[in-house]
Amino acid sequence: MNAQSTIAAAAGLLLVSEAALFAAPAVDFPTQEEALKSFFPGADAITKELGLVAEPDGLKLRRGRTPRHLFRHVARKDGAVLGYAVVSEVMGKARPITYMLAVDAAGEVLGIEVLAYRESHGGEIGRAVFRRQFEGKDAASKLKLDDDIRNIAGATISCRAVTDGVADLLDVLAAIPNVAVVSASPAPAEEPVLPIASGGPFVRVQVHMNAPLSLTLPSSLAREDLLGATDAAFAEAKRLEGLFSPFLATSDVAQLNAQASGAPVAVAPETRALLVQAVTLSERTRGAFDPTAGALVKLVKAAGPAPAEAALVAARSQCGTKWLEFTEAGVRLTRRGVAVDLGASAKGATLDRLAVLLQGRGVTSGVLNFGGQVLVFGDESAAIESRDEFVSLKLQGGSLATSGDGERPVTGAHSGPRSHIVDPRTGHLVAPHAPVQVFAPTALEADALATALYVLGPDEAWSLCKELGIAARFGAGMDKPVRVTSAWAAHFGEAL
Repeated sequence: MNAQSTIAAAAGLLLVSEAALFAAPAVDFPTQEEALKSFFPGADAITKELGLVAEPDGLKLRRGRTPRHLFRHVARKDGAVLGYAVVSEVMGKARPITYMLAVDAAGEVLGIEVLAYRESHGGEIGRAVFRRQFEGKDAASKLKLDDDIRNIAGATISCRAVTDGVADLLDVLAAIPNVAVVSASPAPAEEPVLPIASGGPFVRVQVHMNAPLSLTLPSSLAREDLLGATDAAFAEAKRLEGLFSPFLATSDVAQLNAQASGAPVAVAPETRALLVQAVTLSERTRGAFDPTAGALVKLVKAAGPAPAEAALVAARSQCGTKWLEFTEAGVRLTRRGVAVDLGASAKGATLDRLAVLLQGRGVTSGVLNFGGQVLVFGDESAAIESRDEFVSLKLQGGSLATSGDGERPVTGAHSGPRSHIVDPRTGHLVAPHAPVQVFAPTALEADALATALYVLGPDEAWSLCKELGIAARFGAGMDKPVRVTSAWAAHFGEAL
């Protein structure tokens, strides 16, 4: 059984040969919110929902594998669906291009907006004369470059990638039954469960921690047993979110932050264990992963102007695992203002816990995918495609996590493009660079190490990998080719 990874779909590009257009100033790309408003100006509600793809094995896509689920923004007015929008990516010459595709309720393209273009050339794809070529197309359209979609001189690779990616995404959207939708928030009253295909796996998907959690299990057990096991797994994921989320006032983390410099807080065994492991991982990564950087992250990511250096210095002084104290009575933050943030470890820890739970219920193997991080246990394997070059990897007996600037880089008050990841050592947003993938025996370790290596940057991260024997793959970027560590090569072979 193979777990299907989410496809990387494309950004919208047109062709234009006018020299004047190429000489125009750079495009100011819109945010997701701005793009949604432009596509659905009459909507009174736009919700983010998860659609389950019916019979994914029957689709033949041009690029990548068919996903079993896909996030959609669903626009409605007076309860009626106006259309759908999807944010996705396609690989350009060397860097991913992020875009939004919007279609009406019948599946015809309303438009495309490029949200982030990271190549040094070819940004003309974001211009309206380009993007209008896709309007009115649907899953039945052939979308062939140099035919109904004109090419852009000097940007052929991006044009082809975008054209193929849009065609694939239209096929996927058409394969999502409108009834097979799981709302991201609040939790759905009923979750559709796809039937088990002949000889195929049992798959269920729900949204937890604001990310899709996919459980792919072999169909050797009875359907009733699989339903019971996955019900228990989803309930456990919800329980752990209730412990780890800083946004839930009753969570262990929120209580711990509220009591900073106060008395120890009695926390659940899972929270204590995660914090203990997080301290060790922070020490191993030279502070590039820091579970106590909550106050700094909140300051840096707050709306408005970039924080002053004095504010960053003050927030940095409130970071560091030295402020975490473990006692018999519980866990204590020994300095006022220190805040725990488990954003780079909670999903990994949850995956590890779910694998143990499922095995305890008689599920001997499976593939778990939580927001793109994959954990495989037992004798199953998963075919994973690298997001930058579609390199296929066979994952077995461990977890693979990726960290990178796949989210739209932060711009504006912060000088130049920045990723969404904060460097806890400096308080600055990390300058975007090629993604990093990490394989580790546990999902927690893979989750934390992937973030830390991205924060460190290619050179310092490479040195740390050699020192600690980390299995990592560094994507191509700037003047560097794809590189894999010796531990990666030993596990996956020489596959880049």
